[in-house]
Amino acid sequence: MASNSRFAVAVHISAMLAVHRGEVVPSDKIACSVNTNAVVIRRILGLLHRAKIVKSTKGKRGGSLLARRPEQITLLDIYQAVEDEEIFGFNENPQNKECPVSCCMQQALTQVFKSTKLALATSLKKITLASLITPITKNMVRN
Repeated sequence: MASNSRFAVAVHISAMLAVHRGEVVPSDKIACSVNTNAVVIRRILGLLHRAKIVKSTKGKRGGSLLARRPEQITLLDIYQAVEDEEIFGFNENPQNKECPVSCCMQQALTQVFKSTKLALATSLKKITLASLITPITKNMVRN
């Protein structure tokens, strides 16, 4: 099973825009930083734009910039902008009515999934984009 990197890429994009605060950054420059195709970046920028995290302009001199200050953007904001699926999913195969484990598994996992989702949201809400980029900007000053 492949893992989904959309959230990590969205955070990378947001961090790039925060570091270049106030500048319009073209998607190809962001794609170079992420080391992926600009189409992937534009797709995620569209989601971030819809969530009012970034502003984008089209055209030859187009690009994106943050719509809010990095202190006002949490990782939860970014996560909710790009992730539309549940963290975990249930087995889609029908229950084996002959097996007590199979018959009870969804019920057993429901509360675990709910508490995990809540813990993730609580954790991501505490981290701002500004706090995430602080070590990056400090490192940039040293180099």
